[in-house]
Amino acid sequence: MSATARKSKHVAFTLNESDRRNPILSRRLAAKKPTTLTTVAVTGSEADRRKKFARAIAERTQTNLSSGRTIGIVVNRVATARDIATILAELCGEDAEVVLVTGRMRPLDRVDINRKLQAAVGSEARSKGELHRPIIVVATQTIEAGADYDFDVLITECASLDSLRQRFGRLNRIGNTDTARGEILVRSDSLSGTADDPIYGIALKETWNWLNSKGSLDFGINTFDLPEDEELARLVPVPTRAPVLLPAHMDSWVQTSPIPDPDPDPSLWLHGVDRRETPEVQVVWRVELTQDLLDLAFDENHDLKRRAIESATNRIEACPPSPLEALSLPLPAVRRWLLGASEAELADVEGRSINAEMKEGSASGRPFFLYQGEASTVDVAKNLRPGGTIVVPVSYGGIELSNWNPGASSTVVDLGTRARLIQTKRPFLRLLPDLVQSISSHPPPGPHGSEEKEQDVRTEVSDWLKTAVKSPMDADLTETVALLEHEGRRSIVAIEEVPYTSAKGHPETIPGYLVLIGRTARGGDINTEEDTGSFTGVKVPLRRHLAGVGSRARAYAERCGLPADVVDAIATAGHWHDAGKADPRFQRLLNEGSAFLTAVANEPLAKSGTTARDRRAHHFARERSGYPEGARHELASVELLARYVESGPSIAPNDLDLIMYLVSSHHGYCRPFAPVSVDASPVEIHFHDRDASIDVRNSSDHGLARLDSGVPARFWRLIERYGWFGLAWMESILRLADHRQSEAEQRGEEGTGS
Repeated sequence: MSATARKSKHVAFTLNESDRRNPILSRRLAAKKPTTLTTVAVTGSEADRRKKFARAIAERTQTNLSSGRTIGIVVNRVATARDIATILAELCGEDAEVVLVTGRMRPLDRVDINRKLQAAVGSEARSKGELHRPIIVVATQTIEAGADYDFDVLITECASLDSLRQRFGRLNRIGNTDTARGEILVRSDSLSGTADDPIYGIALKETWNWLNSKGSLDFGINTFDLPEDEELARLVPVPTRAPVLLPAHMDSWVQTSPIPDPDPDPSLWLHGVDRRETPEVQVVWRVELTQDLLDLAFDENHDLKRRAIESATNRIEACPPSPLEALSLPLPAVRRWLLGASEAELADVEGRSINAEMKEGSASGRPFFLYQGEASTVDVAKNLRPGGTIVVPVSYGGIELSNWNPGASSTVVDLGTRARLIQTKRPFLRLLPDLVQSISSHPPPGPHGSEEKEQDVRTEVSDWLKTAVKSPMDADLTETVALLEHEGRRSIVAIEEVPYTSAKGHPETIPGYLVLIGRTARGGDINTEEDTGSFTGVKVPLRRHLAGVGSRARAYAERCGLPADVVDAIATAGHWHDAGKADPRFQRLLNEGSAFLTAVANEPLAKSGTTARDRRAHHFARERSGYPEGARHELASVELLARYVESGPSIAPNDLDLIMYLVSSHHGYCRPFAPVSVDASPVEIHFHDRDASIDVRNSSDHGLARLDSGVPARFWRLIERYGWFGLAWMESILRLADHRQSEAEQRGEEGTGS
């Protein structure tokens, strides 16, 4: 289905006469959208031509201002949109509100902008009356789809015909005015004999010539006549070619641990071989990182360098980045920004980029924090790789009017608190002065530097929250502070200060602070990729967790309509998936590294009372526990299950392969190879579940990382039996059951899938 479908001899879904008689729809179909065409002469460098074109659009916009009028401006480049918004802000002053909308916005910023625009230019709002002050929306191609906006005036840069029709769908959208008008402008250099637009190709020039041949123009649905197919083909971008998708490609993509080499680039099939896909990275701005701290990561003093990287990691891990606060940008543009060079042009058309290449010298530019869990580090622009998430100080700038602007130097708003609350329903509050000064006039408590004073810190935090909760603040902070003040089970993570000597020889300090974390998750803060998912801040017995995951997995599989034997296999995998946590060293890990706490515990744990956000406590427990570096408890679970089956009990023998695979892969490994870990001092693992009448023992030295262990062969047998998608589907069912059960346990619920 398409709003801009071509003419076709084939049977198509269309409106019938009854539809056209509908009073609401008929008004929209008959809406008038008279349009004029204007060529803007531009010369000089690309920047000069862009700015001259932007000023021409801004001046035409200013002449259309009148009380209550809504004006939409759509252009083909992000930089052009920014220039127009800046010029209009200067020209219009308080006479109109200027809003910039591009595809380069953080999701939460986009939510705020969309909320404002829906109230001002949304179809429903427009049907209720005029605005008190004109509003001008400057946008890129991102407004072409999914934007239910209604403008009185539309001024757009020329594009291919299909894109123009999408844009004019936002002019007089509900058909409630007779004075709507549109204007299409084109840069003179886009019409030269050799012009080939990097986004729309020759279709832009061909569309302009065709529109000029029409005489009077009206983009209204009932009045706009499409050309015949042969002519129309010249007015839209040339369809891209995609390579043939072969089973070998799927066999490569289904292997995720480890990723195979070669690893085919999916963008060739998503966007075609004719479109050059620019890899992207995610950028997050945070207050807790300063450039001074990041610079210390490159200090000649190796101890100071280590402490700086560890401190940066502790700061970010205490309140991990969320996709809701991350801005997705082309990798070359981010590199140029970090190096202080001029920006690569951006378009908001998926799969297409402009001037993406850049030549890099030896300059390092401003450092950034590369977030990748335990492997996180501080790095520089030349080492930035596709698909990563980087965290930078808010002082780096880069955002203006809620949109990406590499030339902006003003401090960026930190969205971490709001993003974590929305995504995880768990309150996170970093007690940094820059973040909490609007909450309370009292300075926030800081770390005391010793475990003996932990109770003093908790008392100070409680007293501060009681004062803060009475202070006026924005809605998200209000909810975060209220939840933390109400919830007595909150965790407190201390981020220590980092002392150092400045280049001038003066003693300096990167301040420390406290992070408050609500222990009771209300959804979404569960991670099963690594063992950090076992450190939730709420102790859960292993027996109870396994029963809960097994019950949920069965319920989910049944609701998906899977065959009975497959349902049994998924449920059984749920009952065994964490059995390997019975390893006495893993139990010490869950009990703060203490052999005493492990010995006096009533039964083995599945979840620790320590939160993974407290990296210092987590690392301390790991060192004391003796649990081997890189060891995977799910592999021990597989071997325990194998010994149990060998001892006599029958467990769905026809699907034993599936059960063992699901157990081994529920943390993302064994697709197809098991990770290697050296267990220098193997121990006996005793898994006893009295509720399920299970009692089995086995050595922790299982050897499943060997190539001949059967793990890789099992993977390929199951791929052949269930297919690339079928096996992944069953994995997802088990993993989601594990997620939901863990969330229920943190809320204090038993939960069995209802």
